[in-house]
Amino acid sequence: MLVVIWECAGGKEIDLHAAHLRMLESKINNNVRFFFSFVPVLENVMVWRDFQHSYSYVFGDCARDLPDRVKSLTLQFAPDQIYPSFENPTEMQMFRNLRNLSLKLVTSLAIVEIFELSRLLGDFPLLQSLSFVVIKLPVTREIRRRRSPSPTRHTELKQVTYGGFNGLDTEMEFVLYILRCAVALEQMFLSPGYKNDFSLEQESALNLSFNEEKRNLIQQQLHGQAISGITTVIIQ
Repeated sequence: MLVVIWECAGGKEIDLHAAHLRMLESKINNNVRFFFSFVPVLENVMVWRDFQHSYSYVFGDCARDLPDRVKSLTLQFAPDQIYPSFENPTEMQMFRNLRNLSLKLVTSLAIVEIFELSRLLGDFPLLQSLSFVVIKLPVTREIRRRRSPSPTRHTELKQVTYGGFNGLDTEMEFVLYILRCAVALEQMFLSPGYKNDFSLEQESALNLSFNEEKRNLIQQQLHGQAISGITTVIIQ
């Protein structure tokens, strides 16, 4: 059973009682509080937020109320541009049973500014599939760098997809951290292309690819870095 909630103008609370609900999709732009009173088989949740300052809602109120049995989570949001979070919210620990995590971000922030690398994997010990789509905003700003953490082994992660990847130093730092942590990683797919579902006014870039020189440079930087002996890195 699938429930899609598109609009809740003026509403403040939604209480779900659905014995057979397995998938929930929410595209509500006001801060509605969800109560999951009776959803015993809910496993797949998708939350879409298309405006600034949605980060605190997605990882705050929404995360706090989701049942811990959820195994697949898709989040599309814009990380706060003025006051970004440099620590993963404690509510992310509610998702320790996640197997699949998909994040679609519209931001001018570097990926290492949005998530603390050591906790991103640590908060999801059962995660098997991680997907990122990062849509860059054309804003020039100084990147607030932090010291790279020491790799911590993750035993379950098998597949990583990174769309909107351009081979920048901060992006390479993120990718290298995963390669050095994921002992069971089978495939990592890196692509500058992405699909933008936020606005019809913003162009989507689906079929972008690196030129041969850039692709070879990225391959050289990543060669031999994977802790897993079976990892294949695909660069589009």
